[in-house]
Amino acid sequence: MRQEYKAYLKNFMLEFGFPQEAQVALNEAYANVFSVAEYSQDYKKILDAYAADKTQGVAETIAFCKQVSKETGLNEYTMYALTLVMMAKISKIHYQKEALPVSVWKDNFMDLNYKLQECKLVKGVWGIFVPEWFSRFFCVDRFSFGRLQFERVDFGYTYNKNSVSLTKDSSVINIHIPRTGTGLTPQSVDEACGQAARFFKERYAIDPSVFVCYSWLLYPENLKVLKPTSNLYSFISRFDILSAETYQDYTETWRLFDCEYTDDLSKLHADTSFRRAYIDWIKKGQKTGYAYGVFIYEPRE
Repeated sequence: MRQEYKAYLKNFMLEFGFPQEAQVALNEAYANVFSVAEYSQDYKKILDAYAADKTQGVAETIAFCKQVSKETGLNEYTMYALTLVMMAKISKIHYQKEALPVSVWKDNFMDLNYKLQECKLVKGVWGIFVPEWFSRFFCVDRFSFGRLQFERVDFGYTYNKNSVSLTKDSSVINIHIPRTGTGLTPQSVDEACGQAARFFKERYAIDPSVFVCYSWLLYPENLKVLKPTSNLYSFISRFDILSAETYQDYTETWRLFDCEYTDDLSKLHADTSFRRAYIDWIKKGQKTGYAYGVFIYEPRE
């Protein structure tokens, strides 16, 4: 296993554009962990279980990483990144079994790179601090198209608009907004939703295409700190907001500022107009929160 996965790890990190520092960190972790026969054997069992059943593996990998980190002192987040990359080797087979092109697999697992860089920014470590997030990628039921990610979910509400009627059990397409480092332009959103609409209609018979999103970004008060001409204002404005909640503190603002929140606002990055406006919002003691919204997709001519 060791030599096979050592070569695979190197090739995967190059193919998916991992930063050089991250490649060094993961290679060192691999050498330290999988030179130990016991760890190598234990993890092979996890990989074998995932190979047999696509719903298995992520929870077991998380437990394995916690154990290894505790026993060796290796960073837990780095261990998550390393072992999820190793699982991705087998996931490719599951995607092939579902008759999905390799491009779908690759687009999905680019998220390992996104989360790796997010972890470095927020935690100061090359790794992944939300390993459970990847379970739906490994189960082959979350998909990346262009700038966004999508999955089938039950709606959970009743809704009527434009001759479309939805019940709580209606299947809709949930949107995630990965941190890719690229802008969320109206054109990129249109293109991503168009691809997703076609894919989910063919694969899951979802028609008409209704998109939902549950995010801090949709919190209605955000419109007060965004310019009406901005990309984010445009994105939020697509949705009818069905519910909203406020956070009790500002700890979730790491999602905007790429760093852990402390009461020292001078440590928050202020390099964009939205970030600067958000800092002013916090200074005034205004609340932040999250919301659930819906919109009916209509193809653009």
